[in-house]
Amino acid sequence: MLEPTKLNFDKFVLVHFIIPLLLFVLVLAVLGYFHVDLWIARHFYNAGLHQWPHKESWLTENVLHVGGRYFTYLLAAAVALCWLISLRADSVFFRYRRHLLFLLISGISGPLIIVLLKNHTHIYCPWSLELFGGDKPYVRLFDYAGGNLEVGHCFPAAHAGAGFTFLNLYFF
Repeated sequence: MLEPTKLNFDKFVLVHFIIPLLLFVLVLAVLGYFHVDLWIARHFYNAGLHQWPHKESWLTENVLHVGGRYFTYLLAAAVALCWLISLRADSVFFRYRRHLLFLLISGISGPLIIVLLKNHTHIYCPWSLELFGGDKPYVRLFDYAGGNLEVGHCFPAAHAGAGFTFLNLYFF
């Protein structure tokens, strides 16, 4: 007979919080302060034509942008339905009701936090930047943007936020 596994809380916090947080800060510093984000953006910008060739293509707009959003909504609805079914004592999901509630709450709270952050950051989409033919200045994440700049609505990326929602499945 299998014995129940005991959770080593200190190790769990180290592996699932402290190390990822330190890696996040390191990656954020490298991307922001060494302008890796601009280097990546230049690969998607056609300087000769002054345009973003893939910005409105069928694949990026319909499949990745709209399709990704609907897939995330569909997954959230499926988890909500499974949780509602789990409330019945005779349900096959009954023993997973707390886990499904965790999955539902964490899956909804992540995108909500992303929306809140998008409404308060001064990071602009690459096509809005002066560097790429737009009218907005390039401002790094933790730089002072001044009081006259409007909110950028481009950071954090909603698709990355939706991707992080799927990380909840790991903990589920």
